[in-house]
Amino acid sequence: MVRCYGDSKTGLGHLIRSLALSRALAAKGAECVFLVEENIARTLIELDAKAEVISRWPEKADFILYDMPWIEGEWLDAARARYPDARMVGLDFFDYARQSMDLVINLYDHGPKEQKKQNARTRFLTGPQYAIIRDEFKPFRKNTIDVRDTIEKALVTFGSADPQRFSLAILDAFDALPQAAISVVCGIRFDHAGMLRDELLKRGNRFRFLQAPVDMPSLMAEADLVVCGGGTTMLEAAFLGAPAVVLGQTERECAFAKDMCQRGTCVFSLQPGNLSKMLEATICNGYRRKMAIAGRETVKDEGIDRIVAEIIRQAPA
Repeated sequence: MVRCYGDSKTGLGHLIRSLALSRALAAKGAECVFLVEENIARTLIELDAKAEVISRWPEKADFILYDMPWIEGEWLDAARARYPDARMVGLDFFDYARQSMDLVINLYDHGPKEQKKQNARTRFLTGPQYAIIRDEFKPFRKNTIDVRDTIEKALVTFGSADPQRFSLAILDAFDALPQAAISVVCGIRFDHAGMLRDELLKRGNRFRFLQAPVDMPSLMAEADLVVCGGGTTMLEAAFLGAPAVVLGQTERECAFAKDMCQRGTCVFSLQPGNLSKMLEATICNGYRRKMAIAGRETVKDEGIDRIVAEIIRQAPA
């Protein structure tokens, strides 16, 4: 059973990776159902028509996969009481003190190590080696790193929702890259799509408006620079070796982006107003090449297999 959430305010990253993980588990013989609210059910089916969605507790659950942007204490307590023998697995689960989880897999270290020591029940795994990369991105990871001398193509993509409307806020910063063609992606849950389209039309031919493109892996692989949020897209860019300037859209995204920046995979900017300076810093192809190398070394395609193996390891004897 999978519990996840995503909307225009939080983005759809949790839904996208939960769907990818459910498909990987299904390939191992698991039957995966999503216990979510009606509005989330519609989005899941829109993302994957084969997703099996339920609205009531199932009769039985051997595993509970919890991938939420916040902690639902009452729901977790109810799930543990209803399925006392089930193995509970949390993705990017930041309540280290909670005793209900059997396994927690986080992309970065969320909180106090002291809470981990006090939690004898939970096994904690941490790091970008557990990044879930969707299958459609894997064919676009090149065998060699090819970084152009100049930035000819830039891709702006803030996921499916862009809750902070960064796509609009950062456009002036591209004056720092006057020769670049800028492709701006409008996701399926943008509530400012019309505003973004109109603004790009005013700016001339070098800006291109892309409405929910189906060829995102190709667009990202061809880009000399990606400007994105600090979640799933940042990981996908790193996997492809695409240099990135990252703006965190939430407090946790900012923390994760800082961690990835320290690993050398990207440049992190806390505020959209700083973006122009960040873009100027990436003009040097040597800098972008270092980011590309670090990204490919940090994020590979084994993350989902690692998670599946850890979940299977949790199965009762």
